Amino acid sequence: MRTHRIRASLVASLDSNEEKRERRHSINKSIFRRRKNPIKKRRKTQKEMNQLYKETGFLAK
Repeated sequence: MRTHRIRASLVASLDSNEEKRERRHSINKSIFRRRKNPIKKRRKTQKEMNQLYKETGFLAK
């Protein structure tokens, strides 16, 4: 009886460790994905381009 209980608890702990690892991995993946693909820079509107052209005298990309 005792060995069965121990084995059951071991299996349960292994299971929870697996879940924890999976959760941690998915969290890390999401963080990494966010870092790898940062927020794209917004393109300047025509008004902003014209304003820059007036200020600097050359076309900004």
